[in-house]
Amino acid sequence: MNFDVQKQKRYLVDFPNGEVPVLKFSFHGGMNRLVFRCKDLWYIEVPEECQSWVCVREEEGSAGTYQVQVEVNRYEGLRLRESTVLLCCWNERIRIPLMQYPEFVPVEDPVFEAYLLRHYEGNSVGKLSQETASRITEIDLGFGSPVVSLKGIEYMPNLKVIRCGGYPLTEPNRLTELDVRYNTALTVLECGYNRLTSIKFGYHPALTQLICGHNQLTSLDVRRMPKLFRLECGFNQLTELDVRQNLNLSSMICHRNALTALDLSQNRNLGYLECQWNQLVCLDLSQNLGLTTLMCTGNRLRALDVRLNSKLTYLDCCDNPLKTLEIGQQQKLEHFFID
Repeated sequence: MNFDVQKQKRYLVDFPNGEVPVLKFSFHGGMNRLVFRCKDLWYIEVPEECQSWVCVREEEGSAGTYQVQVEVNRYEGLRLRESTVLLCCWNERIRIPLMQYPEFVPVEDPVFEAYLLRHYEGNSVGKLSQETASRITEIDLGFGSPVVSLKGIEYMPNLKVIRCGGYPLTEPNRLTELDVRYNTALTVLECGYNRLTSIKFGYHPALTQLICGHNQLTSLDVRRMPKLFRLECGFNQLTELDVRQNLNLSSMICHRNALTALDLSQNRNLGYLECQWNQLVCLDLSQNLGLTTLMCTGNRLRALDVRLNSKLTYLDCCDNPLKTLEIGQQQKLEHFFID
């Protein structure tokens, strides 16, 4: 790499795990600083379409450490304004996304807007200001919410908790899609018992809990959630699920999907697993030595080996065409179900 990008306090920009952060500017204009080391000649490209509102001071240089100012003009629009500048060195290019927020946040759903105004906004304008939106850290809509869209949360960079899920004994909540790509501070997302067909994720370095079961999801990308330890995505329409990047995963419920394979080789902290009623033909648990609960009923397993899983207290493997079952000495096993 020719670039060595650093982070220190709020003025420097970091590239964690190769992810490019977003520079965010308030509606009245603003300035941010990009600090980096470069091993050769470098320059910055600003696309023509954003040259009227983006200004980069110090556009090129030689090898060394630099601090570059990125400034934007005052903005009175109603929508998020986005662009990208390129930090270039020979054949290498690093994309730096820019976002500029409007003065007032456009919220699509009037019921959701009323919720936000009631709980967070004290002005008499009847609109959610960007200043207020930037202070919102939690949204809790409760069971049976009539909200059909959460568009507007992309203007809430400090949002940590979203609870918009329904409840088993009530009608599902009404969300059909959810976009949390810009909510990189999220730690908890509970959106189960809705009518979601898709969830758009970005890089979520702090997300620890994702509960999205009882929806209509056909895909789920959790690869860029390094701290995820609780995942509930049962009762969807998933045909594949990649959790190899989720090294901290300790509890996973993925039952009632259409999974044909499940690679758990990297999930060495996994202690609780519900994967029943899928289409799994094999299940390798040799790396999951801390597993205490395993429910794998109703799959297509012909062999199951839990000899290394000596901490098991609960095992249910009914309704499988098992030819081989290797249990070993399970001294802690209290509940065991097999037909």
